[in-house]
Amino acid sequence: MITLLSGLPSPTQATSSLLSQELSVLDQFFPGWVLAIFENEGWETPRFLSRKAAEFWGMPEEELARKTCHDMEAMIHPDDLEGYLLCKRRMIELQKKLRPTEALHYRFAIQFRLRSQRHQPYRHVYGEVLTYLDSHNRTAQAMMYRDASADRVSDRVQLSWFRTQGLGYQKVGSYIPAAADQELTLREEEIMHLIKDGFSSKEIADRLSISLNTVKNHRKNLLRKTQSRNMADLVYTVARGA
Repeated sequence: MITLLSGLPSPTQATSSLLSQELSVLDQFFPGWVLAIFENEGWETPRFLSRKAAEFWGMPEEELARKTCHDMEAMIHPDDLEGYLLCKRRMIELQKKLRPTEALHYRFAIQFRLRSQRHQPYRHVYGEVLTYLDSHNRTAQAMMYRDASADRVSDRVQLSWFRTQGLGYQKVGSYIPAAADQELTLREEEIMHLIKDGFSSKEIADRLSISLNTVKNHRKNLLRKTQSRNMADLVYTVARGA
């Protein structure tokens, strides 16, 4: 479990040494990453802790300190911005379902393209959001960024979430706006609600006078379009939207 120091007062002679030690520890444990903590609710004002933050964002530390999350989002590739915002909304929806103690066991990863300056090319960026305990033992959130341009990544914006298992994390879900936001057909909606009501594939085929293979194909499409992992997850999605 990660516990980070946050809510530090403005650096003074007494706190500057502690802040310097904090940055050294962060850079040691997260080499190549830029870490930001969110001190206010609503994801409005990030505070960057890594020494590499100014270099990563391509601006002086003084300018970086004045940036809001909206300023950062303005640097995202225009083709990725809508998908990024959809992923962010989906992540917040998922987080709201977690109890504070559960949230500590999850992390969320968003992949998108970004550039810090107009004359620079866009980079693939991999960002991870995690929940941690601050110095007052309250839950807070941080986001870790790294340049993923050298990795073999997809151009599609996507969100993945992971849960602790043993000493590591296991992927438990994903969301790709381009696929997940496709509208369901009337037939798919009909089959989806029959699944919710407990009908088997055979019963659905008989009820709708269609083949069993057709029902199975519809079920596959429903899983893909709703980004559900299995039928239980799909039923939960239907019940939530009912």
